Amino acid sequence: MMGLIMTFVMILVFIACTVGITLSIKNKNILNKPSWGILISLVFQLLLFTLFFTEVLASFPKVIAHLLWWGAVLSGLIFGIRDFKNNLITSVLSILLSVSLAGLMFLMLAITSM
Repeated sequence: MMGLIMTFVMILVFIACTVGITLSIKNKNILNKPSWGILISLVFQLLLFTLFFTEVLASFPKVIAHLLWWGAVLSGLIFGIRDFKNNLITSVLSILLSVSLAGLMFLMLAITSM
């Protein structure tokens, strides 16, 4: 089961990277500056990944951890979609991280509910 999930995630990463690179080469907007919102969102998402894998996030109260988690997912999606025409590479990365965070949360919820 875990191998199937990892295969799906790797296919999703490959498709997202291919689409992002193809569209950025086609539209020549690879060098545009990303907005501050998307940069802050990317840092916030990477911080949450780091806190999760170092198990620091487990010491937070459950409500605060969930608010931070879903806030990172929504902010990444919103800023990624909004800044898509300006800078494709950071937008695709932000959307991919948001989908990964959401998938990880749903996986954790499925495991803990068994």
